[in-house]
Amino acid sequence: MGHPWHDSEGTAETVVFVLDADENWVALGPNVRLVSTRDPLLDRSLLRDRDSEGAVLVRWNGVADSKIVAIINMAQALANAQDRGEGDVDSFDAAREREDTAESLLEREWMDTEEGAVDYEPGAILRAFKRSMEGADDP
Repeated sequence: MGHPWHDSEGTAETVVFVLDADENWVALGPNVRLVSTRDPLLDRSLLRDRDSEGAVLVRWNGVADSKIVAIINMAQALANAQDRGEGDVDSFDAAREREDTAESLLEREWMDTEEGAVDYEPGAILRAFKRSMEGADDP
């Protein structure tokens, strides 16, 4: 139930499951996002909620592949979208609205410049390069 591509009438609750080190399926709660950390004592990974200090939700043998963790988090995002009501505000739409109304954040002042008006100051990399080239000529 709750497959992300089902219509809204044909679904109940959408749940993402992860197989742990003991071969048990662990259901992830809504809005969980996983972060992988190393177990300090055993050769395994700990999948935690939101950050490296979050609650341990899943224990995996070996090192958790960051791409797999990203896919699980994508599945969680799809599950959250599936469970959102049809009339609910999409968080992306809300963010776009905040961007559109935050005019003062988008205003910037640019200095007037004319061609050649800004003198370029050579940086440390250029000076080090010149020194190395000067030293290359020495026997």
